[in-house]
Amino acid sequence: MVCWNDKYNLGDKHTYGSEKELLLQLMKKCGIKADELNIDMDDFENQKDKILDELRKHMAILPLYLYDGKFPEMSFTKDSLGKQGEFIGYIFIEPELTKEIFESNDITGKQNALLGLFDEIELYSHYMSGNNFLLQIYRDDGTLYFENQYTGKLDDNMIDEMKLSAQNALEGEKVTTQEVDDMFGVDAPQIISDKEYEAVPQIESVEYEEMEM
Repeated sequence: MVCWNDKYNLGDKHTYGSEKELLLQLMKKCGIKADELNIDMDDFENQKDKILDELRKHMAILPLYLYDGKFPEMSFTKDSLGKQGEFIGYIFIEPELTKEIFESNDITGKQNALLGLFDEIELYSHYMSGNNFLLQIYRDDGTLYFENQYTGKLDDNMIDEMKLSAQNALEGEKVTTQEVDDMFGVDAPQIISDKEYEAVPQIESVEYEEMEM
């Protein structure tokens, strides 16, 4: 994930000074020669769509757009719910990594890689927005279990994932599965919106309100 933005520190660390520099490097890795395809790199803005079309024959790549409101969000679409996003960069999986992860870089491999990028964008958007959760389970004598790896939508699927993780972790604590289920009642455990977790966010200028559930 390569991003450029003056307000937020987003994506992976990189040394690409511009969009053109990044796409040129990706073309080189994919063996795409501008001259052979009549791509005029001196007219980069007008040639960009053609460059991306060629890159997509070799790899999964999507543009990234920032929607900056009360909480920042990220999408691969320029228009969302009547709002215009700000272009901030690209997310991609290079051909050799696609082959390593998905066992091929054919059409199916690239499609699977693209689906993976969709998931990454959604997850990172939740991360940016502060949708990061701590799970703490208490007994009268203190904390039984603590975990802070949850990012995304706090829905039934995440709650089920929390339950399973807690059940496995507390297996040696003489806590039954039913007791763990009971802990997910009205009062316990505390599922806390993790706005102050040290790794969240890199987006230093965003302020969040404390929230408990």
